[in-house]
Amino acid sequence: MREVERAEDGGWTEYAYVHEGDYDAVQAFFFGCVQIGDPMRMVHLLQQVPYHVSTLLQVSSVAKQDQNMALAAELCERALFTFGRVTTSAFRQNIEQGRARLDFRRPENRQFWLAGYHYLKSLIRKGTYRTALEWAKLLYTLDPRDPYAMRHFIHPLAIRAHEAGWLVDFLDEVEATGDNRDTVYLRQSVVLAKLQMGDADGARAELAAGMRRVPWLYCELFQELNLDTPPSIWGISADSNARSFWVKLYIHQAKDLWNNAQATGLLQSVAKDLDKVDLSLLPVDDAPADLGATRLAYLEGQTSLLTVAPRELLDSQPNYEFDPLPPPEEENIFTGEGMRLPWAEKQQRNNTQPSDIEARMLNMFARQAGAGPVPAGLAAAGLGPAEDDDDEALAELQRIDDEELQRDLEEHARGGNGTGLLGTLMQLLGGGGRQAEGDGSSRSQDGQPQEPESLPGAWPEDDDEDGHGGHR
Repeated sequence: MREVERAEDGGWTEYAYVHEGDYDAVQAFFFGCVQIGDPMRMVHLLQQVPYHVSTLLQVSSVAKQDQNMALAAELCERALFTFGRVTTSAFRQNIEQGRARLDFRRPENRQFWLAGYHYLKSLIRKGTYRTALEWAKLLYTLDPRDPYAMRHFIHPLAIRAHEAGWLVDFLDEVEATGDNRDTVYLRQSVVLAKLQMGDADGARAELAAGMRRVPWLYCELFQELNLDTPPSIWGISADSNARSFWVKLYIHQAKDLWNNAQATGLLQSVAKDLDKVDLSLLPVDDAPADLGATRLAYLEGQTSLLTVAPRELLDSQPNYEFDPLPPPEEENIFTGEGMRLPWAEKQQRNNTQPSDIEARMLNMFARQAGAGPVPAGLAAAGLGPAEDDDDEALAELQRIDDEELQRDLEEHARGGNGTGLLGTLMQLLGGGGRQAEGDGSSRSQDGQPQEPESLPGAWPEDDDEDGHGGHR
């Protein structure tokens, strides 16, 4: 971790995680394993580099798919431990004061958000809502653009953690300083907060205002809670994908909080006393989901959300599980070649040619199976050796593959002062173990690493195109 920039008034300090040459080489090999798509390759790689963050998160996802939640959580915690080991004391102090910033445009930093998100979900499954709320606050404050839409975790977690008073203040601040894209939906949780605070009259007033402002949300909520929709909002549904997205996202996060006698009783009482809502007084449509909210929907994996999410954002490439829906290439700040590979692979795909890593890995496995190199034309079409449906033949190929890998590892262990593991890994990719260019590090004459004078891409001083300013 290195410090990039600090505000003149001391209000914030930007930090960045940076990959040195050896780590960047492992990142390149990891991406090659991703291209192959074999989970066991990830497991073998993790055995050799047990604190490589991207591999930890990928194997954690595999464990989760295998319903091994304990292992998935342990690997995610190890990834966070890895991040914590390289933080500076100044960063830790600034985190406590809410002044630490990480730029989401840096791919290395985005791994921290991804690990934090998965850890947050693990905490929610365990029912440790107060700790989960603190993690959501942390991820929210690190970048004021809220790239993981943590605001949509904060409002339900604050209710579950009995932080109702703090939530009211937080939503007032968001409403005053945010872009008002979705704050009207977040605001509906103030009803629950006031109920928790014992302010029944305040909750009734907030609910009546909410039903007049977003009646389609409450019409959907009545249906989700299996309640009869009252005449005041009956038949009023979200009439656009943008509006439907915010409705479904709110209900996905907060529906269970409304499913109690106190909340449902208040819903029915207020809706019964309300006159028919006049839609002509309301906005024609809501603003579409931003990239952060779309990224959250993608990570949550809810079909109802994905069907109404902006298609142009969901279909953007590259998009990998270890870096979901990243910013456009021109907005990224690259300091190493390993994190740039997904965009290089995208360019190769657009040219209908296989990526260099993909072709070399395909050839490597083909040689291990005794089938010879894969022709470039077949690799471009995604075709290798002919698929064999015979189970015995497949088992034999796997045995050859595993024995070859074991021999390589044993040879590495005997090598001592040889090229080392990273050199061996990169030789498989044709990299020869050399340090990736552009990783922001160099070496002195005695072979010791030297720190670069500065990192590219400090926080912008002026507002960007979307109207977001620099760090607060």
